[in-house]
Amino acid sequence: MNYKNIAIPLAVLAYPSVASAITYEVGPGKPYTSIGAVPWTSLQPGDEVAIHWRSEPYKEKWVINRSGTPNRRILVRGYPGPNGQLPVIEGVGAVTPRNLGFWNEDRGLVKIGGADVGSEIPSHLLIHGLEIRNAHSGNTFVNRLGQTTRYASNAAGIFIERGKDIVIRKCKITNNGHGIFVASGNTYIARDIRIERNTIVHNGVPDDGYHTNIYVSGSGMTIQHNLMVIAAGKQVNQIKDRSANLEVSYNWIEGGNRQLDLVDGPTAIQWERNYHNSWVFGNVMIEYGGYDNTNIALFGGDSPKIDAHRRGTLFFYNNTVVSNRGDDTTLVMLSHPYAFADIRNNAVWTPNGRLYLMAAKGTSERRNNWFSNRFLTQYPENTQYQADRGGNIFGTNPGFANPLAGDFRPLANSPLVNGSTSLATGSPAVIWEYFSLFTLLPRPAVGIRDIGALEYKP
Repeated sequence: MNYKNIAIPLAVLAYPSVASAITYEVGPGKPYTSIGAVPWTSLQPGDEVAIHWRSEPYKEKWVINRSGTPNRRILVRGYPGPNGQLPVIEGVGAVTPRNLGFWNEDRGLVKIGGADVGSEIPSHLLIHGLEIRNAHSGNTFVNRLGQTTRYASNAAGIFIERGKDIVIRKCKITNNGHGIFVASGNTYIARDIRIERNTIVHNGVPDDGYHTNIYVSGSGMTIQHNLMVIAAGKQVNQIKDRSANLEVSYNWIEGGNRQLDLVDGPTAIQWERNYHNSWVFGNVMIEYGGYDNTNIALFGGDSPKIDAHRRGTLFFYNNTVVSNRGDDTTLVMLSHPYAFADIRNNAVWTPNGRLYLMAAKGTSERRNNWFSNRFLTQYPENTQYQADRGGNIFGTNPGFANPLAGDFRPLANSPLVNGSTSLATGSPAVIWEYFSLFTLLPRPAVGIRDIGALEYKP
C-alpha cells in the first residue's frame, strides 16, 4: 500500500472504526490481569487487546506475530486513566512470556514479527495509546527462560523485526536505545509503516550518534505529525532512514545530532521504487546551539559503497527551520555527485550564525525560500552546480509571531506571507500543518500559500 499521494482526512486521523471479533480486556478488574496472559499466538483479524491504565506500570514485554486484514486490523490499544494518563509499558524488570518464542529478546520492549509461532510477516496491525519506556542497555529484563539479562545497546521501545502495513499512533516512546526501530535486509523488506501522532522524546545514548528517536529501513515509510525531541547535549539523530519511498511531513523535530539522516539502504531496497527520492515537507525543525553536527539533513549515504547512495532528489519544501547555533548551520548535505536537492518554500532562520545551503557533493535548485542574510550557498570546497531559480528572500527577521515562545507562525506583515511557489511535479500537496501534539490543522487552500510550515491566520 502506498500512502504517498493519499490525502488523509481528519476522520481517518481519529481512532479508526475496527470491527473486533474478540476484545481481550487487560487491567484492574478486567478478565486479564497481565498482558502476558493474553493469547497472543491465536489473535485473529479484528481482535483487540485493550490495555487499561493502572497506577503501577506493566512490567511486561511481548511480540505480536499475527496478521489482520486491510479492513480488520489487529489492534493493541491503551485506554487512558482518569487524567488522560497512558498505560505504561515499563522496560526495567519487564518479563517475557515463556510461550511466545520471542526472537532477539534483548532488542525490544514491544516487538512486531520474529517469533517461533505465528505469521512469517505479520501485517495490518495498529498500536495505539501506550507509553513505552526504558528499553535501554543500562537496564535489565527477565527473558523467557527466567533469566535476568541486559537490553542490547540498540534496543528499541518498539522493534518491528518483520511487518507490513503497520501503524503506530498516539504513543509516548521515551528513554529507549532507539525509540522505534524498523528492520529490513536483503531477504526481507518491511513495507508500508506509518508512524503518526506520537510523542517520541529523549531516546538514545548520550554522545552516541548511532542511536535515534526513529530508525527505519524498508519501503513505503511515512513519518507524520509527531512531536520529536532530543535533549540538548545528546548527540542522537532524530530520524535515520534507509528506505525507499519515504515521506516525512508535519512533524515538530527539536534538537538532535542531525534532524534527518537519509542514507543508503540494503541492496534489495535499492531496487525498490523511489529508493532514490524522498519527500520532506511541512515540518518545524529546531537546532540547538553548537554541540552537535552542523547539518540539518544528510541525503545520500553513510557507507563507503558510494554506488549504494541515493542519487535521486530530496524534495525539501514548506519547512520552517530555526537554528540557534552561533557558528555554522548547513541546511542540506548531499553525499553523491548525482544527488539533487529541490529546495523551495522554506523559511530558514539562523539568527546567531552563518547559513550554508549545501555541503559535500551533488547539485541543487532553490525557489521562493526565506533565508537569513548570513547566507552562503556552499562551502568553498564544494563546486557543484547550484541554481537560484528566483523568488528567494534574504533578511534578518522572518516575522514570526513569538519565536522565544516557539510560535513560528508568520505575522500579517511577515515576508513569508503569500511567498510560496508551486511544487515539483508529483510532490504531495501541503494540506496540513502541525499545531500541537494531537491537533493537525488544515492549511488554507485559497490563494498563495505562505513560505514555511505554518500559515498566517488572523
